[in-house]
Amino acid sequence: MFSTNGVAKIGSRLYLSGGSPEIASPAEYTKRMWAYDYTHDRLIQRADLPIASGEGVTETIGKKLYVLPGVCSGELYPHPGYCAEERTRRFYSYDPTADAWTPRASSPHFHRLGASGVIDGKMYVAAGLRDFTNVAQLDVYDPATGHWNTLTQVPSGGPAIGAVVRGRFYVITGGGTYAYNPKTDTWDAKASPSQAHDALLRVNLSGAARLLAVGGSHGPELDVPNDSELYTP
Repeated sequence: MFSTNGVAKIGSRLYLSGGSPEIASPAEYTKRMWAYDYTHDRLIQRADLPIASGEGVTETIGKKLYVLPGVCSGELYPHPGYCAEERTRRFYSYDPTADAWTPRASSPHFHRLGASGVIDGKMYVAAGLRDFTNVAQLDVYDPATGHWNTLTQVPSGGPAIGAVVRGRFYVITGGGTYAYNPKTDTWDAKASPSQAHDALLRVNLSGAARLLAVGGSHGPELDVPNDSELYTP
């Protein structure tokens, strides 16, 4: 799958939804939801996402998934699960025990290809695109209240990758790398990786929490993989 709504872990399973089955046909997004059980090396199909979508973000809070798709397919509109326009702010939670989706309050802004992370049980979503326009807004969702709030925007918007480490939300955009402090609602500029990457992961090495930037490619045909880069806050 390409351009999914991200991946998140609950128990011994990794969950991913949406995306395109073929990289050559990015508009053909799917509703499919999969759980990968890595203890038994098996892929399990679960209840379909309500809309055919992709290029979004997914996080785990408690024992539920929270999915904010970045784009909704109009390929089979007006059939259910397809949209009249690609951009979407629809937001859902998923309960793996019930294998069921629940619509939640729509996000205040569009975050196609945005970045997300969880701090103190709240989901932060930053930057991305609205159609072909850069988005710099930072929105936070609190499952306890079911409400979104908009906070101080990222200094540089656009497509982004992000992760949380040591209580800070790190976001990398084309304009720089920034760390968000939820206690002060402020961003601090940080060192940027030397190459472009597709994902930012929190890893533990020798007992220390670090950030690992992975993916991306370069070269005349964009077929030379970029080196992974490790960052210590």
